[in-house]
Amino acid sequence: MSAAEILEGLSKLSPVELSLVHERILELEESHVIEPSAEFSAAIEEGLRSLATEPTFTVDEVARKSPDGLGCSLEPSGSGLYTGI
Repeated sequence: MSAAEILEGLSKLSPVELSLVHERILELEESHVIEPSAEFSAAIEEGLRSLATEPTFTVDEVARKSPDGLGCSLEPSGSGLYTGI
């Protein structure tokens, strides 16, 4: 049975049946542990090494050092992230 067929069949289930399907999906999700690839793990390790040993700068420091002031807004968006960078 394909995923499309399963998804189509969900609309035909009762609320109790949907609840059972949901519970089973959660059980399956908990039993699947995703192991990161060697490349992913190496990239994380390199990033942590870089963070610990190399200089870091705030957005304001980068803006002051940039010849064009980054040419963008340094106002944080509602998410707390800076936009336009």
